[in-house]
Amino acid sequence: MRIAYYPGCEAKIVTTEANKVTKMVLEKLGIELIELENAGCCGSMDLRLDNMDAVLALNGRILALAEEVKAYKLLTICNTCALNLNTAVSIYNRDEFARAKLNEILSLYGRQYNGTMDVITLPWLLIRLVGFISMRKATRKPLDKLRIAPFYGCHMIRPMKFYGFENSMKPSSIDVMIREFFDGQTVNYQGKSSCCGFHTLLTEEKTSTGLIAYLIGNAASAGADCIVTPCAQCYTALDTYQQRALKEKGEKDSEIPVLHLSQLVGLAMGIPKEELGFDRHMVDPLNLLEDRGF
Repeated sequence: MRIAYYPGCEAKIVTTEANKVTKMVLEKLGIELIELENAGCCGSMDLRLDNMDAVLALNGRILALAEEVKAYKLLTICNTCALNLNTAVSIYNRDEFARAKLNEILSLYGRQYNGTMDVITLPWLLIRLVGFISMRKATRKPLDKLRIAPFYGCHMIRPMKFYGFENSMKPSSIDVMIREFFDGQTVNYQGKSSCCGFHTLLTEEKTSTGLIAYLIGNAASAGADCIVTPCAQCYTALDTYQQRALKEKGEKDSEIPVLHLSQLVGLAMGIPKEELGFDRHMVDPLNLLEDRGF
């Protein structure tokens, strides 16, 4: 199955391990990923707040690139990219007039968008496309010795009209995967579907670090060994800024490793932890994994 792949800027530049491991895991699951060349940025939230027309055009171009490679769906591992791309899909796949205006711009570069592409996230792909039977067959090392706190973030599940995949206020896809695919234990805690604080780190850092400390503290208090997230930007907020956030709150004892969802899937599939990029984490998960037999 051919899936177009748009990792987003964060995974291409900062959390490169997420990009690498996503490709590795999906290849082993029989998914043919076609990474889009020279796809550019989706505009993130910064441009979205300043110039929505530019955001729509940027994302319309990405959708056109995905059509060109004749892919079934377009996968991204960044929640904000998913939001921006799905915003464009909601307009260009349904509104012929808006699509014609987009194609006026794209025609300057020899491109056209026909309104046929859908955007998916990693949980959607693993549950809907790979499925229970294939994931169970691929599981070599059950996660039963780990207590895992899923962190969904906000843009992968809201607004619900873009996804229709799960309850946007009480999401369960990652919990279900951990328990049903990999025999893992999940931990429920306050804030698992809230914002990670990433987009205000540069403008309101204390607000962001306060939110990060709140989320980390809640997961740790609930007994989690680690947090897992499907979003490269959420990972950056929760891992890279975790130690600073906890220090400011005087809660350093709450420190907890944060894993990419693709890394967790890789562990369950029996891929050696040395190949999954854990050495790039700010909060080291290796002691935990070795203690749990990985």
